[in-house]
Amino acid sequence: MASSFIAIREEQGEEVRGQAVSPSDTEDGWAWKRVGSSELLARAFHSANLVGGRLLVFGGARSADPRDPPLGDLLVLEPSGLAVERVVSGGPARSHHGAVTLHDRWLVVVGGWDGKRRLADVHSFDLAPGGGWRELSRAAGNQAPVGLSGHTCTKLSDHEVLVLGREGGVHTQRRFASIFRLHIDAYSHTYWYKECESRTASRSGHTAILTHVHGRKAAGYQLLVFGGRNSAEIEPVEVWTEGDVRPEHVHAPGLVDHLRFLISSGTATSRRPGALRHHSMTLVGPFAVLYGGECFNKTTDTVCNDLFIYDTRTLQTAQC
Repeated sequence: MASSFIAIREEQGEEVRGQAVSPSDTEDGWAWKRVGSSELLARAFHSANLVGGRLLVFGGARSADPRDPPLGDLLVLEPSGLAVERVVSGGPARSHHGAVTLHDRWLVVVGGWDGKRRLADVHSFDLAPGGGWRELSRAAGNQAPVGLSGHTCTKLSDHEVLVLGREGGVHTQRRFASIFRLHIDAYSHTYWYKECESRTASRSGHTAILTHVHGRKAAGYQLLVFGGRNSAEIEPVEVWTEGDVRPEHVHAPGLVDHLRFLISSGTATSRRPGALRHHSMTLVGPFAVLYGGECFNKTTDTVCNDLFIYDTRTLQTAQC
């Protein structure tokens, strides 16, 4: 069974692959457009990151059955048509892992499920010519979690990642989730964890984004966490000053304009999402776009396809 990449675009606007142009008075919504399909993409609990102008899809599992072993292949897709350019084998078998891009060159995979246990190790894939997979070495002073799966990895800079989420062994879970700052030196192939003082409720399958703190005199950033537990709250966890982090921003002015138009025109109606897990949350300008996921409070039809827009300035949520 083939899996597809589906892009969101304006109904009446020009068809651009996943990109929106400025709205006109006649445009009033969204439409979905299939932009790529391949049997190799039929997987779940994987990661997808943009590295060096290529989309890298790594790991995951063919089904939700825990007896199915996780995958260790890496798919390299070209950005225009999202066709699979090549498949790289030899990576660690992982699902429910975290992944970030460093220096626009390395894909760094953090923790995850290997089919038998939760891990907190770190691997990197070097996209430079002659590069490949490498397991990073633990540096002195490492305060590693017990094990990680269904966690998030939020990039603070090209040297530091914030890790949050499920921690524990196969049969044990912690009531509260520790937050770790993961320091990575991709050039020397080393890493070390440091546990933060802040904690949050235990969760898995959630999302986390780094966004500007609005309404403060001093410029700063905060981590917003949503889902992964039976709660519909978007929870602020950490706050940093402007110089402490160097987040990457999505430059999509046309899409920002259209999201703003959907809210101001009333096309997107005021409504908050319910408790979700395994959804996506992407920051586009001041808007966090939430899509899909599994509902906690349903016994049937648990997978939803709702799309919500959360304005990080006003803290208001609207549904498309």
